[in-house]
Amino acid sequence: MKVRWTPEAADDIRAIVARVKEDNPGAASRVASKMLQGIDSLTSFPYAGRMGLVENTRELVFSPWPYIVVYKVRGGGNPVGQNPARRAGLAVIRAWRYG
Repeated sequence: MKVRWTPEAADDIRAIVARVKEDNPGAASRVASKMLQGIDSLTSFPYAGRMGLVENTRELVFSPWPYIVVYKVRGGGNPVGQNPARRAGLAVIRAWRYG
């Protein structure tokens, strides 16, 4: 499965990491690593995130940090009893701080 990033999502991740780095450089690398690993895991488990607030989106939450990534699964259909990773695409739309 291919993951496509919107330019806004890539900018959002960079901005989140830059903001964390201002206060704690060590934490910035951990946050970046955790977020990128989480997004990468969606290639195998595209329905791991909760249903999004916006129709046809999903949200991956990065606890204990207040960050979410909003994404869409394309061509996945109903995940029950299927392996959606074999035929679905994934689009990372945005990343935000919440709370």
